[in-house]
Amino acid sequence: MNAPGLQTLLARVLADPRSARELHEAPEVFAARHGATQEQVSELAALGGEGLDTAVMITAAKRRRRVHNAFPATFALAEQLPAAQPLLHFTDFGEQPTSPEGSREVGRRLQLAVRELDDHDDPDGLAVLGELVAFETLWYEVRAAAQTTWGSTPGCPTLAPGARLAAFSRPIAEVHRRVLAGSPWRDVGRAGTHYTVQAGEGTRIRVRRVPTALWTLLTSCDGHTSAARLAALLELPPQRVERVLTDLVEQGVLIGN
Repeated sequence: MNAPGLQTLLARVLADPRSARELHEAPEVFAARHGATQEQVSELAALGGEGLDTAVMITAAKRRRRVHNAFPATFALAEQLPAAQPLLHFTDFGEQPTSPEGSREVGRRLQLAVRELDDHDDPDGLAVLGELVAFETLWYEVRAAAQTTWGSTPGCPTLAPGARLAAFSRPIAEVHRRVLAGSPWRDVGRAGTHYTVQAGEGTRIRVRRVPTALWTLLTSCDGHTSAARLAALLELPPQRVERVLTDLVEQGVLIGN
């Protein structure tokens, strides 16, 4: 495997404070992780000093700001929670939030970081934070998935590529709205809540709260079970099921016949 170019390695150092630390503290680890030659490591190390350290700090700050903008409610809530302060300085994002796929990866890493926080003093607050970052990550997941297409339309109803079903322990869309508005959110009670999250035009996202009966129907739409069979399995009137499924196909939540 060819070693990456020096400019590529420098860009990685600037974008990732962990790589910058490895370059100076564990150059052999840096070389192994990035596939760099010893000569390249030496050249990069020679660029060190206050100038490089300052550039790394500035680049990390800009990247952190982009991530905070991509997950606005997550970081607005983190600022309110003493136990979540480490998240405000988290930098191991893995990707840049410049595409749906990159933002999805950032969101997944943020979810892992939230799970590592100490929830001893405010377990409920961190539980809400975890669901909030999962909710905002879903927005990028459906946008990324919406770019895929089926080779052929399934013969039976199933979720469209740009749609997902999501379950939360509380009305997370309401929490999201309140956090962004700067309103109190702790009085939003715990109640199992279901949603469809669907990619719209451009960067638009459609979030719909789904009642239990419809959720049960949607989770049964696997692309292999016909409308008539779904009605029989769920003990629902066939005409009603057919009408609901047709509406969901027209709305872009489902595909199939």
